[in-house]
Amino acid sequence: MRPLPFIIQRLGRSWKSALIDHPSPKPTSYPRFDLRPSTEADSRPKDLCPAQLVIFRRFCRCVACQFCHFIRAQALVEIEFPCSTIHPIERRNMTAQSNSEIAFEASLFDVFRTAARITMRDPGFAMRALRLMRRQQKAARVRERWEASGTHVPPFAIYSTTARCNLRCAGCYANILHISDRNELTDARTRALLREAVDLGVSVMLLAGGEPLLRERMLELTAAAPEILFLLFTNGTLLDTEVAERLKRQRHVVPVLSIEGDESKTDARRGDGSHQQVLNAMQLLRAKRVFFGTSTTLTSENFELATDRQHLLNLIRNGCRLFYFINYVPAAPGTDDLQLTLEQVAELDRRLASYRKDLPCLLIAFPHDEIALGGCLAAGKGFLHINAYGDVEPCPFSPYSDRNLSEATLLEALHSPLFRKILDSGVTLDETDGRCALWKRREWVSSLCASSKSGSNGVG
Repeated sequence: MRPLPFIIQRLGRSWKSALIDHPSPKPTSYPRFDLRPSTEADSRPKDLCPAQLVIFRRFCRCVACQFCHFIRAQALVEIEFPCSTIHPIERRNMTAQSNSEIAFEASLFDVFRTAARITMRDPGFAMRALRLMRRQQKAARVRERWEASGTHVPPFAIYSTTARCNLRCAGCYANILHISDRNELTDARTRALLREAVDLGVSVMLLAGGEPLLRERMLELTAAAPEILFLLFTNGTLLDTEVAERLKRQRHVVPVLSIEGDESKTDARRGDGSHQQVLNAMQLLRAKRVFFGTSTTLTSENFELATDRQHLLNLIRNGCRLFYFINYVPAAPGTDDLQLTLEQVAELDRRLASYRKDLPCLLIAFPHDEIALGGCLAAGKGFLHINAYGDVEPCPFSPYSDRNLSEATLLEALHSPLFRKILDSGVTLDETDGRCALWKRREWVSSLCASSKSGSNGVG
């Protein structure tokens, strides 16, 4: 579906061409419109030949059609998906596990509702956002049925599809925490995994790596699970015209490009030329009219630039409508000084609150948004992590597992003794300092994993 201004411009040219190619007997006269009552015979525009009248009617029908789609999309947003009664800023007082889960569910619908609003100028984008929201509602009902039977299913999953990558980014946690000589999950097992996720009601899946596009059939696998919204985190180096065309056909896959700020910051961490490759990928996606976003690892060094309003506006002008901010976790030894300071964490809170009021984009921050939802949502509470080898882990920064999907189903993995021990421990997983709670308590999580393995038949 074309945006309304494009339709008007295109048909305007067609009408003008028709007027030139089929001149009226009175070339100096123009169509006249009269709001007074008139008879059937003179109710049409005057002084138009039959060919001109056909073009004029087609123009009016197209404008009316686009206007109706616009009004319908706006009405659906207001009626079918009203604002959540729990606003993210007001969720800070929610500390109980049940309240956190409810708030997280509500926040997902807030995100989709905002997505529909910011794409309202393009009725095609808005209607696709509404269809995704309906799928989210359906998945939520599936999760409710599982909850009633005693199985809590998180709506969100992170799947590191491969450990392979064509870049060597400084401080990359995947290169440090998730490297192994074991076999990665096969395409057949991944396809089955995605189907299991759909049956359980998992509705959003973040595809990480390594570099997901190094997995040759990755987009074939996502095409087989249109019920899930996939967030494809990529460095953009492999995103060519063919990939962009395939993404255009898979509207449930949203590419998220890694960028660290300007050219100097991005190239310093990811390698020379990385920033320009990301910009090239943006141009391709924008030309194909694919909804896309960016992901930035916030450090004490790039914080000011990466969260600057003008920087975000420049990216919005390039077509970006989604921003992920992920606080740096010092997986690389000796990089603790790169973590955000307490002052920067407080400033991030202020900037996000301001930007969410007036910028036409979605802004998501981890672990910042978890703070508003009552703390860490890992270990199946709100999300879980699956590494490239099939280990089901609490989160990407907590590489401990007692279940592997090569020998267990996703349903069995949700009943992981490790997950249950973390959630039932009574330990407050506080992230108000902007730092990953499980990373800070990694020795504790490691000891829980060891005890759960000794008391179960899980593998990891």
